[in-house]
Amino acid sequence: RRMPQDQQEHWHHIQRKIARHVVAGQRFCRNIPGYFKLDIQDRISLGKNVGFGLMVLIACTEFYDPEFKRFKHIWNWTMPMQNPLFSYKLHLLSLGDKMHEIQVDRTEASMMCAISMTSIDCPGLLKPKIVCDIRDALIVALQAHIS
Repeated sequence: RRMPQDQQEHWHHIQRKIARHVVAGQRFCRNIPGYFKLDIQDRISLGKNVGFGLMVLIACTEFYDPEFKRFKHIWNWTMPMQNPLFSYKLHLLSLGDKMHEIQVDRTEASMMCAISMTSIDCPGLLKPKIVCDIRDALIVALQAHIS
């Protein structure tokens, strides 16, 4: 069964938006200090296992509207309460509220994204010590910014 033209256009629009987010995430990672010291397989593993969390963090700081308690743009999707992902959306909205309550600025959000992209909890890391060293340096930089 073929999808109606208007639904196809909507779906292609979403795919293009997601692709832009993925490319932006990859560009961001290339600017993380020490990123190219990571083994190529570790960079791939981190991207696969942590990349979505990075997008969620960015959505909560950049695309969440605390006044209307909703997301903007592609992140503003609705679903019925019966949908299994409904509780996930509630968690996203709660995270958006919390990020705005503590007034995370763009530098802090970027640093948190970089720290999350160097997660030592990522399964299958070949050289976790290098990942840990980079993560530690990023944490020190974030602490210096906050203080």
